[in-house]
Amino acid sequence: MYSAMTKAGKAVEFVSLPLADHYFTREADRLKLLQSIEAFLTKHNPPD
Repeated sequence: MYSAMTKAGKAVEFVSLPLADHYFTREADRLKLLQSIEAFLTKHNPPD
């Protein structure tokens, strides 16, 4: 997905969590995931 969006000229933010599993069982990975989602939503859908 990252490559396709980059080739299409889209702005992409990539977050790598190399130790994360599918369920984000590690607390550090889960925290990073949620912080990244929050930052994305604040940037692209800011509160009033």
